[in-house]
Amino acid sequence: MSGDELMGEEQTEGRVPRKTRRDLLKTAGVVAGAAVAGKLASADSAAAADGSPILVGGPNQGTIFETSLTTSGNDAGANFRAFKVTAPNFPYAVSGEAQDYGVVGTGAGGVLGLGAVGGVFSGSVVAVNLDPQNNAGAPTGESFKGDLAVDANGVLWLCTSDGTPSTGWIRVSHGGSRFLSTPQRAYDTRDAGKGRLVAGNGDTGTPRVIPISGLFGIPSNALGIFGTLSIVAPDALIFATVWPSGAFPGTANILANPGAFISAAFSSRLNTDGTIRIGASGATDAIIDVAGYIL
Repeated sequence: MSGDELMGEEQTEGRVPRKTRRDLLKTAGVVAGAAVAGKLASADSAAAADGSPILVGGPNQGTIFETSLTTSGNDAGANFRAFKVTAPNFPYAVSGEAQDYGVVGTGAGGVLGLGAVGGVFSGSVVAVNLDPQNNAGAPTGESFKGDLAVDANGVLWLCTSDGTPSTGWIRVSHGGSRFLSTPQRAYDTRDAGKGRLVAGNGDTGTPRVIPISGLFGIPSNALGIFGTLSIVAPDALIFATVWPSGAFPGTANILANPGAFISAAFSSRLNTDGTIRIGASGATDAIIDVAGYIL
């Protein structure tokens, strides 16, 4: 078998192929397997009769528990293979059956799949399982565009740029909005012990801190909430604002005339402790109803 026949499908006529993770790993001196060109079909290759197992180095019995095909010599060129099965008339070229895992790949890149579809996975319980990382958040080591990782909190991350560390990680799970089964009232200044919002020396009075995480099944990892802010009978023309933390941001969610009862939709990020703040430029009652949360 010639070297030309062994070159990978990544070669594209008329243009230089894009470097893959395997190419980068080889450049760094990391080689998962090696073969010697010209010896792949030598006379001492392992062989067996049809239907019989291949035995290399002795049968799998007694204290010998592993049959292996081992190559030696210089590192092979790009896209050379240490072992290849060609089976055009069979649905599977290689099949692995075992008590735990049918196939285990070890190395800097454990498994590499090439073709129109790089890999197809199915299972009676799950199709693919990604072991969680040790830490929460995006990985901080060397990363390549297209990498997927699950952090310690079970959040799935996608890498969109190469780097060490890569800054191109984006969350692709636990995203989007989740509606509560029915809207719920999170805060009402008219309840006993609360009292109206009041004006202060700045643009808004001293803000009220309102706990949100844990209410109505809103999880601790929620990033924000959305719902309705209502203003009830302000003393004068006022505005009110909902924000996550810190000083008043200089924005307004709603503007209300004296004596008005008016509502407006709002959304706000949650503070790291799962709270939000509300403040108003004048004395008024206020109501916060939550319709859902953002992950």
